[in-house]
Amino acid sequence: MEDDGQRATLTWRWYSTDTVALMIVSVFWTAFLLEKHSRLSLVELFFFGSVAGAFVYAMLMGLLNSTRVEVGNGELRIQHGPIPFWRMTRSLTVSGSSLTRLFGEEFRNGKGGISYTLLALDTRGRKVKLVSRLENKEKVLYLERFLEHRLGIRE
Repeated sequence: MEDDGQRATLTWRWYSTDTVALMIVSVFWTAFLLEKHSRLSLVELFFFGSVAGAFVYAMLMGLLNSTRVEVGNGELRIQHGPIPFWRMTRSLTVSGSSLTRLFGEEFRNGKGGISYTLLALDTRGRKVKLVSRLENKEKVLYLERFLEHRLGIRE
């Protein structure tokens, strides 16, 4: 965390054990594709090549991406990158005065995995997704308290 008194910044990388698994799968899948490419039909080559591309893209996001949460002067700015993720807004800037409440929500995927999302309610009562796909509840609670304190949001 960086804090110069006026502006505080929290940054974390997306790297996790999933990234290592993706690296291993990407290497073996791509090796398979390179060895078998001459014996595959055009449709099979397109399918296997697309899957290889998706694995490599996801691996690169895990290796290179980070999330940056910056708060100061009554403004909240959240950035993800450098590689875009199709389900996540790359950059979000909101005025702290437009937010009335921050809270976390738990999401379960079909495989039993759990992730957490930090949401806000704006002055019109709409939900605003701030940060998603967090792996532990403590990080969401910390972000919620930290941002409420810095933005002057009282519950």
